[in-house]
Amino acid sequence: MSFAPLNGVWHVCDMSTVAEIREEAAKLPQGERAELAAFLLDSLEIEGHSVDDAEVERRSKEMINGDVQGLSWEQVKTDCGRN
Repeated sequence: MSFAPLNGVWHVCDMSTVAEIREEAAKLPQGERAELAAFLLDSLEIEGHSVDDAEVERRSKEMINGDVQGLSWEQVKTDCGRN
């Protein structure tokens, strides 16, 4: 058993599976889900891929000029094994 904050109030948590945690996290407001997602990503301690402003500008121009084609969110999820 552990304790966790929810909307500024500490609650007893007795979640033992990822599925239960995922279900509860999905109930959080968007801002809190984003905060949780950022925390979890930071906790992975994996060397990240950084993109500087020049890279963003270059990729944006490629999209605008039609040099590359973007993917739909559904395609991204499928490619990541999420569909």
